[in-house]
Amino acid sequence: MDLVIVRHGKADSGVDPGLSAEGHTQAAIVAQRVAAEPVQAVYCSPMRRAQETSHPYLELSGLSLTTVEGLAEVDKHADQYISPHLMKTEPELFKRFLKNPYEVCDISPEQFTADVIGAFTKIAADHPGEMVAVFSHAIAINVFLSDILEKGSHYFGMIPSNCSITRVQISRDGRRSIKSFNDTGHFFKPS
Repeated sequence: MDLVIVRHGKADSGVDPGLSAEGHTQAAIVAQRVAAEPVQAVYCSPMRRAQETSHPYLELSGLSLTTVEGLAEVDKHADQYISPHLMKTEPELFKRFLKNPYEVCDISPEQFTADVIGAFTKIAADHPGEMVAVFSHAIAINVFLSDILEKGSHYFGMIPSNCSITRVQISRDGRRSIKSFNDTGHFFKPS
């Protein structure tokens, strides 16, 4: 089975924010790219920024959405969306987040990792031989890829761009392979 994993578009600020104007534009562009794929099912985090990112694709594809709690971001219980804009407004908080997002967001790394890996594992088990689109978040994607690379839950060296596409192939015997990471080619127009 093949996973087409899309990180959400650029978000506004606040608790569980929706997309910014730029994020809506990004979501429309990535929707066109994913619509060219033979996707058979669509899954999404319950968080607004991921849900709103999935909407243009759902309109194009006519597929229905399955929301999965385990695809949510580490900041799902935080008081605010922890994003790079905090470097300007709250640099100490953002530095603490980069050092240990679990502590800042008051969630155990073991629980978060189990939730994320469990969600992706169930999606793969439910769709053998199919292609599935998944709309999620940077650290959730990172944790899934870190598990594939056997780096554990504390490896945060890979941060996908907003509305980038990451592809993972899972064989029938459970072997997982990262086919691409952070593909943003859909944002570049040929000259």
